[in-house]
Amino acid sequence: MSDRVSGQIVRAVAANNGVRILGFSAAEAAEELRRCHNLGPNGAELGAHAIVAAGLLSGQIKGDERITLQVQGTEPRLSLFAEVDASGNVRARLSPMEPQSSGAAGITGVMVVIKSSSKGEMYRGATEVRAESLQDALSRHMGTSSQIDHVLRIEVLSEGGVIQRAAGWLAEKLPGASDWTALDEARSIATLEVLRDADMAEIFRAFGAGRLMDEPLDVLDTQPVQWQCTCSRERVRNMLMGLGEEAVRQFLVEDQGAEVSCHFCNEVHQFDEADLAKLLGMMAKPAGEA
Repeated sequence: MSDRVSGQIVRAVAANNGVRILGFSAAEAAEELRRCHNLGPNGAELGAHAIVAAGLLSGQIKGDERITLQVQGTEPRLSLFAEVDASGNVRARLSPMEPQSSGAAGITGVMVVIKSSSKGEMYRGATEVRAESLQDALSRHMGTSSQIDHVLRIEVLSEGGVIQRAAGWLAEKLPGASDWTALDEARSIATLEVLRDADMAEIFRAFGAGRLMDEPLDVLDTQPVQWQCTCSRERVRNMLMGLGEEAVRQFLVEDQGAEVSCHFCNEVHQFDEADLAKLLGMMAKPAGEA
């Protein structure tokens, strides 16, 4: 597909600042999820939908904040996790690898949206998913958690099993300024209606052209989106130390090592006998001793 959308966050305003628009595309991150976990067509599509859904909620986060979207499905049975941080870093996982339903098909279960930072959770909201797509469930979540009129769209396209497009936008009607006229209000409503049914590729081209409906579309900023797992050997080492001396000693004596696989990127972190012996030595030192 020649109009493949890769990875970008776009923040813009239209209709005399009456409509705020967040565009989010993450085809490359969604394809990395598919590749890392060897997902089937349904799993790849569902994972892509989840990544975009989380991205559309990330427009107002900053610093070390992040948005996490979790779905526990009962029909079909599945566990889905997608996370986007303020730097545009994405990670996700899905189990099983090939659910019965795709991202655009109906899912029944619970969707949880979490906003957090290094200091802890700042917001948590749960929404029942009622035999519907993630787009519809998230739109309903937005409608119940905010009184602002909005339009939310998610589109995922694949070709030969490869994710070609994973994109969407969230448009919100903002309160009008004190000097707004009836025409300004009408322009805001008309903009939302166009965005409700517009072609996905055309809207992203409109971001580049700075025009929507023959009116100015002011792009405030853009930001790249990329797949990035937060796992590292140091994090795994700290995790092992957190298990306590007895557990580490058991790994050393019974298994002659430890092997930890990341749920997100599938990278395997191996600790041999010498590594575990070194950890035990570190754990045996009094607190504060180098």
